[in-house]
Amino acid sequence: MMSIQGSRKSDHQPVKSTGLRGCLLLLLTGLCYYGIYWRSGLMLGGEEGVAAVVAQRLNAGQLPIVDTFMGYNVGWFYPVAFLFKVAGPNYLIMRAYFFLIALLAGMAAYTTVWLVSRRTLLSFIAGLLVILMPGVIGRNYMGFLGVLGTLTLLGTFILPPRRTGRQVAWMVALGISVSLAWLIRIDLGFFQTSLFLLTALLFLLKPEPGILRRIGLVATAAVILCASFVAIQGPVYRDAIQRGFGRQLAEQYWVWPSMIKSEALQLLDQCTKPRIPAPSSTAIVPAATQGTTSASATVATPPDSQKAQAPEETPSSSASSASYSDTSLKRPRVADILYAPKLKARAFVLLVYLPAGVSALIIVWGLLLALRSLVVRDPELWKKGGILLVSTGSALSLFPQYFFWRPDMVHLGEFMVPFMVTLILALFLALSAVKKSSGVALTALLILILTAGVDLCTYVVKGWQTDGVGSIAASRRRHLEFTASNGVQVKVNPVEFSRCTLLHDTILSHSKQGEYVVCYPYFPMVNFMTDRPSYEHNLYTDNATPPDRFFNEAVANMQKHRPAVIVIGTGNVNSTEASRFQNWASKTYAYIKEHYALVASKEDLEIYAIKPAPTSPAP
Repeated sequence: MMSIQGSRKSDHQPVKSTGLRGCLLLLLTGLCYYGIYWRSGLMLGGEEGVAAVVAQRLNAGQLPIVDTFMGYNVGWFYPVAFLFKVAGPNYLIMRAYFFLIALLAGMAAYTTVWLVSRRTLLSFIAGLLVILMPGVIGRNYMGFLGVLGTLTLLGTFILPPRRTGRQVAWMVALGISVSLAWLIRIDLGFFQTSLFLLTALLFLLKPEPGILRRIGLVATAAVILCASFVAIQGPVYRDAIQRGFGRQLAEQYWVWPSMIKSEALQLLDQCTKPRIPAPSSTAIVPAATQGTTSASATVATPPDSQKAQAPEETPSSSASSASYSDTSLKRPRVADILYAPKLKARAFVLLVYLPAGVSALIIVWGLLLALRSLVVRDPELWKKGGILLVSTGSALSLFPQYFFWRPDMVHLGEFMVPFMVTLILALFLALSAVKKSSGVALTALLILILTAGVDLCTYVVKGWQTDGVGSIAASRRRHLEFTASNGVQVKVNPVEFSRCTLLHDTILSHSKQGEYVVCYPYFPMVNFMTDRPSYEHNLYTDNATPPDRFFNEAVANMQKHRPAVIVIGTGNVNSTEASRFQNWASKTYAYIKEHYALVASKEDLEIYAIKPAPTSPAP
C-alpha cells in the first residue's frame, strides 16, 4: 500500500534540499514569466480600479464602510493604501503587489503537493500551473487564501510533523491564514473556520492510539487560532473604534454569516420551485420587478470587466439556466457542452459544470477512505481521505461565487487556483491506488481519473488562452504604450489604446483637478488614471438597484456635487438587455442627456460634460 510521505522523511536532508531547489527554481520561473507581461492590459471596470480608488480615499481620510463602500473587508484595501502612502498613488506598484501574491500562491501550491507526495517534479508542475494562471490580477487574494488554507490545514491536522515545535509552527500558520481570510473577505473566513472545525473533528477520529494527545493538540490549535484572530483583528478594530467606524466594522462579521444563510435558503427555494421559462433576453425588466435589492446585490462582487463574459462563452444566453439571482450572470445550458457552435464555447460550459461533479466524486472517495480507516484501523487510509476532503473543501469555499452568481472565466479562474491543486492531489492518489484495485473500486477510480484529468487539461488549455485568468494571454496584441496619471504605464492593443486615450483626453479637457467625474455603471480605473475623484459611495451599480431609488439619489448627488464629466457604459453588464444602463436606469439616463452635453462617444461608451450655465443677455 502506498504510504503518504509525512513527518518521518521531513527531516531527511537530501529530500529536503531537493524540495528547496525545486521551490527556488519555481520562484525564478515565476519572476521571469511575470516579467514578460506584468504591464500588459488595463481593465477600466475591474478590481484594480476599485482597490486604487478606495486606497486613495482611505489615505485622504475617508472612513471605510461609512464614507466609501468596500464590498470586502478592510484587509483587501489596507495594503494598497499603505503602498500608496509610502510611494504615492502608483498603478504599477499596486500591480506588482498583486503579482507578488500570485507568486506566493504558486509557492504555496508547490509546498502543498510536496508535503503530500515528496515528488519535486509533481510539486513543480502544481506550482507552475498556479503561477501560469494565477487568477485575474487584482483579485489574487482569493486563490492564494484557498491554497494557503489547504496547506496549513494539511500541515496541522492531516500530515503533522513529529516535533512539537514544528507542530506549533503549523498551528500558528493556520491561525494566521484563517485570521487573514476574515480580514480580507469575511465569507472566506467563515468557510475556512468551518473547515477548521470539521478537520479538527476528523483529526480526533484518527484511527490510532493517543486520543488524549490529539484532544490537547486540537485545543492548542483552537487557542492559537483565537489568539491569532485577536492579534490580527484587534489592532484593526481598535483603530476603527478610535476613528469612528467600529460599529460598522463589527456589524460586517454578523451580516456575512446571516447573508450566507439567507442566500443558501433562497438558492434552495430556487432549486425546488417548478422551472419557469426565462423571458427573452431582449425584454426589458420593468421597474416594478426590481423593487427590492437582494442581499447579494448589497455585497456582491462586481464584474471584473464591463463585458465579464465574451459572447462566445455564453452561446445560448437567452435560454441559459437560471442562476441564483436575475441580476447575476446566467449559467449556460448543460446541453451546450455538446451543441454550442464553437469548440471554445463548449469547453467553457464544460468547465462551468465539471468541477461540481468531480468535487462530488473526490468527496465521496475521501469519506469512504476515512470511514474504512475507522473500521480497519488504518491511519494511511485516514490520511488519504483527509487529504482529499481538506483540499476539496478549501477549494469549494470559492465555488459559490462563480457557479451561482458570476459564471465567467474571471471567477472560475480564481476558483481553479486551489482546485488545480486538489485535482493534482486526487490524480496522484488515484493513480497510486489503481494498481491495487479491481472490480467496482477500479471502475470508480478510472472514472475519477478520467473526469479529473479532463477538467484539469481542459482548464489548462482554455485558461492559458484567456487573459481573464491572469495568464500571459494578457500580452496578446498589446504592444502600444499608454501613459496616464498615477503611474499608469501599460501596454494595450489598438482598440484599447483608442478607448483609453479618448477617455483620458476628453476628461482632462473638460474638467479641472479636484472636480468630480462619475462613471456608470462601473469604470473605477477611469477615475484613477485621470486623477479625478468620484463622489459615489459605491463605485459599482447595475440593474439590481431599484431604478427609482437610483434616480432620486443620482439626481440629488448631481445637483449637490455638479460633476464636470459623466461617463456612461451602455454595454450589457450582466449579459442581458435589461442590464444596459439606458434600460434599467432610463430616467437617470434621460436626465443626464438633458442636463449634460455629449462630448464624445465610441461604441458602448458615452462621455458627457456639464453644460455651461446660461448667461443673461447684456442690458
